[in-house]
Amino acid sequence: MSLSQHLRLKQVRLGLERIVPDVRRRTLGPVLAPAPAGMPPWVRGTVGMALDYAIRFELKRLCPWATEGGPWAAELALRSRRAGSAPELVGHWPVDARAFLREYVRLGAMPDAVRDQLFRHTLRLARLEAIYRAPLAIPDLDEPCDREVDELSRLFALVPFAQLTDHTTVILNPSFAWLTEAIDGADADLVTGTRLVDFTTEATVSKDKLLQVLGYFLLARAARDDGAPLPHLDSVEVYLARRAEFVTYDAVEITALPAFAEVESWFLKEVVKADAPRNVERRARWLATQRRGPKRAPGLANVPPRGTRLRKKP
Repeated sequence: MSLSQHLRLKQVRLGLERIVPDVRRRTLGPVLAPAPAGMPPWVRGTVGMALDYAIRFELKRLCPWATEGGPWAAELALRSRRAGSAPELVGHWPVDARAFLREYVRLGAMPDAVRDQLFRHTLRLARLEAIYRAPLAIPDLDEPCDREVDELSRLFALVPFAQLTDHTTVILNPSFAWLTEAIDGADADLVTGTRLVDFTTEATVSKDKLLQVLGYFLLARAARDDGAPLPHLDSVEVYLARRAEFVTYDAVEITALPAFAEVESWFLKEVVKADAPRNVERRARWLATQRRGPKRAPGLANVPPRGTRLRKKP
């Protein structure tokens, strides 16, 4: 079950809403890049995913020490049962994008032709990622059109990359150790320094987006406790691409909420319980690869062993 599927469950939403930070009404800056009139929602979604890739490509160029948390979702899509005929038709798209990235990170000045290639490669990857994220949708395997390229270019030009770089830690599409597999490929957009940053092309932070980044925050804490190479997080942030603005939630304020410890423990138990025997094995395999033992991972100390039947409390 994916994180988005977990968040659609009423009990999970109600649980996480207990640790939504008390954010007073804040004044956002103006919308600098309004969504084009008449652009279908699915096209806006594709452009949004392409922007995620384009930002990560550029950060890899700016920060050669940046690491990747795992394979691209576009690559995973081609390996999944959801792919259909995509591997035969466009299986070369991620291979071509990887080859382009190897050359891109060596460049200094950016000719317009290279920017155009960047946007077309990342839009292709976004088309494949849509198969992975929305398996019931009809995949669009056409080449990107000029309108999509122009919209992506407009959003990319607004990105304040100086605020996304760090001299020590930059993790692109960070994953959460065994929990990523347990929760069907959950990964965030970026960890830079001690900040977890998620990107959106929506003009505001929706309740769904806020619950999503809170879920990432809890998964990151548990993965770090189990030895994953993730930093202690000081904040979780949402980058509003159409405003070129960050909305920041302070980790100390979140963890200081009275219900936090209880909700964190409960949420992680819910994640494990969704497929308990296999998740116990996933965690054991992960811990076996670590040189040091885990810290006490909230909510995971009393995970039922393999074969235990989970019963609802009366």
